[in-house]
Amino acid sequence: MVDEVVVVNNNAAAGTSEEVAKTAAREVHEPVQGYGAAIRRGFREVVGDLIIVAEPDDTFRGHDVLKLLAYSDDFEVVYGSRTTKELIWEGANMDLFLKWGNWSVAKLMEFLFNSTLLTDVGCTMRCLHRHALAEIEPYFTVDGSFFGPEMIVLSILKKQRMIQIPVNYTKRIGTSSVTGNKAVAVALGLRMIRLILEYRAKSLVSPDRFT
Repeated sequence: MVDEVVVVNNNAAAGTSEEVAKTAAREVHEPVQGYGAAIRRGFREVVGDLIIVAEPDDTFRGHDVLKLLAYSDDFEVVYGSRTTKELIWEGANMDLFLKWGNWSVAKLMEFLFNSTLLTDVGCTMRCLHRHALAEIEPYFTVDGSFFGPEMIVLSILKKQRMIQIPVNYTKRIGTSSVTGNKAVAVALGLRMIRLILEYRAKSLVSPDRFT
């Protein structure tokens, strides 16, 4: 089902390039540090009509690609959600604090923008059509870890057909530099809330800005 795999090396751990070289994946290096910068670079590199984003830390399952593709027939953007209890595997970094924190911020976004059902703002597994990416890409501003919510907000503001579906979330390899630290996770959550409020204010002050 997958025609191309692009690995964006964004100051990855030593040995990453050697591991990628053993596969059919193509590695590119992004010097600007940050999750958003890495994903935005990946978007510029891929050539397919359907694009899937996923972190390579073993937290996601490859067979969920089929689920994303099934929904892509009816939706321009399919966002994943990691907050479904039955799909959170033992050892996954999704404790009570992270689960309900993500859910709460997602509900804030859903309420402020009257969007489709949202249950997670931090899930990095997502699928979108190239034409949908072309609509929102010029508005990207975030290089850091809160790029995910910006992408969702822009999909809402551009009135794209979108849905969020549950995906498997399992134990990761290594420790997250963000969610592995409660203080950093809280700071990130507050920054996500600020971003959502800023975009809501912009959409009210200049309603034609994103048309």
